[in-house]
Amino acid sequence: MNTKNDLDYEHNYVYEILYHFDCGKCSKWWSYAKTPDNKEEIHKQKVEYMYCPHCGTEGSLKIKEKFFDNI
Repeated sequence: MNTKNDLDYEHNYVYEILYHFDCGKCSKWWSYAKTPDNKEEIHKQKVEYMYCPHCGTEGSLKIKEKFFDNI
């Protein structure tokens, strides 16, 4: 009988950056997932403005206060 140990199997993965946004006008939230193009992009915020998918308001992007206190 040929049985495989669980460690004989390999799980493959990729990762993505998941952004969570709150609209400054309507207060609804949405998410945007992105696979980084390169190692540099992981630490850079390239987008400065985004439209709310709920109300259509264009707004500038700012990281939430105290976000870095939790990481």
